[in-house]
Amino acid sequence: AGVVGRRRRASVVVSGPLRVALTEPGAHLAPCAAAAAAAALSLGADLGPALADAMRSYAAPAGRMRPVPAAPERYPRVTCIDDAYNANPASVANALATLRAERDAGRRTAAMLGDMLELGAASREYHREVVRACLDHGFDVVGFAGEAFKAAVEDVRRRQRQRRPKTPSRKLSPQQNRPQNLQPLRKTG
Repeated sequence: AGVVGRRRRASVVVSGPLRVALTEPGAHLAPCAAAAAAAALSLGADLGPALADAMRSYAAPAGRMRPVPAAPERYPRVTCIDDAYNANPASVANALATLRAERDAGRRTAAMLGDMLELGAASREYHREVVRACLDHGFDVVGFAGEAFKAAVEDVRRRQRQRRPKTPSRKLSPQQNRPQNLQPLRKTG
């Protein structure tokens, strides 16, 4: 079993000529599908069309990278990816990578994120990493909800302000500031 990555969807080469295109978004699903195929193969299962059909028919449970149409009658070309169930740094990174692939394919993108809970002492840093990743990915719209993301956004903004190069302000005397003191460039040689 092997993995062939794609931009928005993943393909898994199961055995010989059998290649399965997964229907759910996210290249991160390919290693999972390859592991499932390898486990089935090690147990002596037939890796024929039945396995391919099972992989193709996989639908993510609610809240786990599941595509959801957003008001299809009003916005027929808008799809949300719901990855809200027990989100953690790794699942959010996968969701953002999937969304980035959509952006790279020319689609407009919006990321709406709520606090990741139960992360312990590293929670603040994990939230800052997600904020920085959203900035790096260049999404059209990014929204955050919750106290942890509020603090993370403030931290990232503060750090950005601290890193800005300071341009020295040089005050000119009134004589130096007069236009007649400007000298034209002269050609030499």
